[in-house]
Amino acid sequence: IGFRGYTLQRLTGKFGVWPAVSLTALIFGLSHLLYGWELQTILLGVVPFGFVWGMSAIATQGLAIPIGLHAAWNFAGWFAGARSEVGPLRMIVEENPASIAATVGLASYLSICLVTTIVFWIVHRRAHTD
Repeated sequence: IGFRGYTLQRLTGKFGVWPAVSLTALIFGLSHLLYGWELQTILLGVVPFGFVWGMSAIATQGLAIPIGLHAAWNFAGWFAGARSEVGPLRMIVEENPASIAATVGLASYLSICLVTTIVFWIVHRRAHTD
C-alpha cells in the first residue's frame, strides 16, 4: 500500500510512469535492508519484482493485483522451501550443479520479472490509447 498506493500515484502524476515505477521499485528494494537482506539479493531479487508490482498497480489502477501477486509470490516461495521458514517442500540442489542452478534460477527469475512488467505496461498502454 505504501509503495504502490499514494506514493506511486503522486510520483506518476509528477514524473510519469517509468520514473515513478523505477523510484518506488528502488525504494521498495532498499526498504528490505531493514530486514537485514543483502544488497545483491535486493538489487537482483526485490527491485526487479518492484517493477512488476508497480506496473501492475499502474495497469490495473488499483492495489488488489499487486498485493495478490506479492502474497502469491511469498506463499509460493515459502511452500517450495525457498525461504528460511520451513514450508511443506524442501529445495535440494546437489553440490556440483549448484552454481548452474543458481545461474539458471537467476536468469529465469529476471526473465519472469521483465516479461511480466512488459505485459502490464502493454495493458496500461492499451487502456490509455483507446
